[in-house]
Amino acid sequence: MRAVGSGRLSSLGGLRSRLGEYRGLFAVSLLVVLLIAVVAVFAAVWPRYEEEFVAMGVLGEEGRAEGYYPNGDPSLAINSSVQWYLYLYNHRPAPSSVSVRVRVVNSTVPGPNRTLRAPCPAPAAFEVTTALGANETRLMPYTWRVSEASQSGDSTVINELVINGSRVGLNASSGDGRGFRMVLELWTYDEAYGAFRFGWESRGEYYCVWNQVWFNVTLPE
Repeated sequence: MRAVGSGRLSSLGGLRSRLGEYRGLFAVSLLVVLLIAVVAVFAAVWPRYEEEFVAMGVLGEEGRAEGYYPNGDPSLAINSSVQWYLYLYNHRPAPSSVSVRVRVVNSTVPGPNRTLRAPCPAPAAFEVTTALGANETRLMPYTWRVSEASQSGDSTVINELVINGSRVGLNASSGDGRGFRMVLELWTYDEAYGAFRFGWESRGEYYCVWNQVWFNVTLPE
C-alpha cells in the first residue's frame, strides 16, 4: 500500500510540474501577442517620418530631359525660339506657393550657394509664381528667345529676351557670345517669414533647389 501511495504522489507531482510549465508558456505567449498588438496599434497611429520637399526641373521641348535647343545646337541666333517646360512637384502635406526666379549670367558670375542659402547675386530677369496643392505635379510651358543682342568689344551683350511673351531687358555679356547661363531658382513662400525665400526648411534642415542651362548667342554677320 505504501508503494502505491508513493507512486500516486509522484504522478501528482509530475502533473503539477507540467501544469506549471504550461502556465509559464501560456504567459509568455500571451505577452508576445500583447506586444505584437501594441506595436501594431502604435504603427497605425504614430506619425511616420516622411521628408517634405518641393522639386523643380527643366525639361526640353517634348517634356523630357533632352531636346533643349533647336536641332540640339545651344548656339542660338537672334529670335531663335526655345521651348522648355518647368517641372514642379510639391511633396508636402499642405499647399505651397512657389516662385521660379530666372537669372541670365555668364560663366564668371557665382551661382546659388546651398551652404550659405544664398541665391545667385545677379538680378532676377523673370519670375513665375504659382500655387501647388499637396502632392501636386505640374508642367509649365516656358518659351524664350534672345530678341536683341549687340557687340561690345570682344563680348556679346544680351540686351533683351522674350520669355513667355513678355519682353525682359538685360545687360548680360560674355566673351564671343559663349558661356551664357540661364539660372532657375526655386523659392517658396514662408508663412512665418511673410515672404518668399530661396529654398525651404523641413524638420530643422534647410534645402535649396536650382538648375542652370548653358547656351551661346550668335550675332548676324
